[in-house]
Amino acid sequence: RRVPHPPPELDFGLLRALREALSVNLSLHGGSGITETQARTAASEGISKININSDLRIAHRTALEGELRDHPDEYAMVKLVGPLIDAVRDTVEQKIQAFGSARLAAIPSA
Repeated sequence: RRVPHPPPELDFGLLRALREALSVNLSLHGGSGITETQARTAASEGISKININSDLRIAHRTALEGELRDHPDEYAMVKLVGPLIDAVRDTVEQKIQAFGSARLAAIPSA
């Protein structure tokens, strides 16, 4: 289930100008719903963080609705939460791949 609105339109020219003028990390707020192409372009133009909270909430809500539909008499959330966690994790993993972020995090030394 998706929020019923078109993907945001990003101004990559403005983003390029900001990247050239600033020497700080740039974060894209409201990144939920952007296309994979937009995400990769934004990253190549200097965005270092894309916020996707709404996408995660949608995954959680959709999984919760399914669990409640499939188990209408269950009231113990601990028995229903597994698929919700899986749905959010799967969304995060998909976004990591879509944004080209896989294997980019530095692993701290012990």
